[in-house]
Amino acid sequence: VSLPAVTLAFQLQVASLLGYRPRLDACANCGEAISSRRLFSPARGGLLCDRCAAMEPGTVTLSADGLAGLTLLLSRPVAEAVDWDALGEVRRSGEILRVVEAFLKHHFQRFQGLKSLEMLRSLPGFDAERDAPCPA
Repeated sequence: VSLPAVTLAFQLQVASLLGYRPRLDACANCGEAISSRRLFSPARGGLLCDRCAAMEPGTVTLSADGLAGLTLLLSRPVAEAVDWDALGEVRRSGEILRVVEAFLKHHFQRFQGLKSLEMLRSLPGFDAERDAPCPA
């Protein structure tokens, strides 16, 4: 079982149960088709179209692998978030962690960084700097 995958899946699914599910299928602001640049807005709670992204500060470019990993974590039950390595997503785990953390910090006022996020950063082979998303 992959601890990073299970931890991130759990955090995302708790946020979803509280009404804060990141929108990845269409623009989180207007519902139009998302930008091919995959611009994620923590404030809007998901990906944006080019028009909305132009007016939104603080967007983050999400790689194709990062988007695939985030989609996977949102679509599977936490108990099924297994074998991250076999899915080829481990190289983007740091990117996904940073996007999820920015999203949670924006939507949950008292979020000061979960201890589980600190623990994930300390795992061997978990390179958060290398996997960091690119600011838009």
